[in-house]
Amino acid sequence: MVDITFSTGTDQITIKGDLVFGTDFYDKRRNHFIMEVADGEILTADSGPTICFGTLVIKSVSKTDAAAFRDFIESKMVYTLNSFSISGISGVDLGLGFGETLTSVNFTEDNTQGVFTFVAPGLYDINFSYRFVRGAS
Repeated sequence: MVDITFSTGTDQITIKGDLVFGTDFYDKRRNHFIMEVADGEILTADSGPTICFGTLVIKSVSKTDAAAFRDFIESKMVYTLNSFSISGISGVDLGLGFGETLTSVNFTEDNTQGVFTFVAPGLYDINFSYRFVRGAS
């Protein structure tokens, strides 16, 4: 079990659960175009940021922590509206390196459908998707 802390500028919540393989991230480059011109040369245009999309898969979260986290998403993060940070977790790479804290992160959904899954009496699994712009602070 690990403690995972999410915090906005004024509020924070810590939930306890098991991170599993499936916690993953990938990068997507915005405004990146590749074009082959008439003479066969390949031109690349690039003017956008790199956005990192990730998913935290947290298993065996207590009913109390899951309810508090759902409330935090709805009332503090306000879904995609407010940015937040995710505290670094030893041995876990959230997109910036092992144990690094993410800042200026946004939830990627406008609802919580599929985020909380009831798995046993008093326990939930959480699939939490997030995004941040690399190099932004």
